[in-house]
Amino acid sequence: MTYTLQFFGATEQVTGSLYLLRTAEHTVMLECGLIQGGRAAEARNQGPFPVTVDEIDVVVIRGAHFDHSGRIGPANAIEFPVIQCAETPGE
Repeated sequence: MTYTLQFFGATEQVTGSLYLLRTAEHTVMLECGLIQGGRAAEARNQGPFPVTVDEIDVVVIRGAHFDHSGRIGPANAIEFPVIQCAETPGE
């Protein structure tokens, strides 16, 4: 099986986790985090979403904190199944 992994967030920074795993048949978003850390960084949340939403089959979230899941929701018109892998501490 051939797959590709793309990094759209939490590269060279701690917040905004967003990765895309593609196979011939499916596209899985791993995390969908909000970018945090000052006005310039946070302004990136208002820009175009880095992925064509219609391509995504499912989102896998590792934790429910905003830096992992903050960009999911009606404000971004993202509607697809979401799987949370583990309980987030403190919830």
